[in-house]
Amino acid sequence: MNSTPNILPATPTAKDDHIFWNYSVKLASILYHWKLVDSYESILRLVHIHQRYLRQEPFKHDHTFLPQLEEQLPKVDGPRIWACFHIGPYAIMARAFIRLGYGIAILLKDDVFEAQYPMYIQQFKRSFGREPNAGELQFVRSSGSKSLIQLKQLLKRGYHVICYVDGEEGGMEREDGHRSMYITNLWRSAWE
Repeated sequence: MNSTPNILPATPTAKDDHIFWNYSVKLASILYHWKLVDSYESILRLVHIHQRYLRQEPFKHDHTFLPQLEEQLPKVDGPRIWACFHIGPYAIMARAFIRLGYGIAILLKDDVFEAQYPMYIQQFKRSFGREPNAGELQFVRSSGSKSLIQLKQLLKRGYHVICYVDGEEGGMEREDGHRSMYITNLWRSAWE
């Protein structure tokens, strides 16, 4: 029997492969620490899926994770505030909620809103083939003086709120120019 194993190359083959590998290892470390994976085989399978996901073209078509995410989202009675780390396929969270018929509100800093608003609209068009309507997608600027009031009103109107947690935000600058952030009971065990 001649079969080709479905494995990743042992050494990076493209310029940014080492960066992709680091993303996958961080994702697997966090999931392992939180006891969301139960075996080495599960970790390796997740790393493999994540590596394939990262190697897609920049617009992700959602063939790998979106159906799984939709199936695994907890059933809730009413809107919630969801926080996602900037690790893995965090951006498909919004698509999953919209496909399930929910309106979403995304909380963004002003500079992120200014820089990425066109990208959000473009991604919506590529995902759904049209412009978003106000019942599906809202943006709340976190620096606005009434941002908390806006979030409360949107939650009352049935919107789910999505916040993307940035590990670089508010961290302590180190000598090497990187930022570090202490997360209770995670830093030492997951990264050392």
